Amino acid sequence: MTLPFIFIHLVLSRETELTAYHKARQKYVNEFCFHNSSFF
Repeated sequence: MTLPFIFIHLVLSRETELTAYHKARQKYVNEFCFHNSSFF
């Protein structure tokens, strides 16, 4: 009975992890492009 709960917990934590990574990466890309555009 606890197995589905553990599985769901792992999936949800994985989703949160990927979302956080994607947001951080997007922020980095935005700042990188912004700084580069100021040189041109």
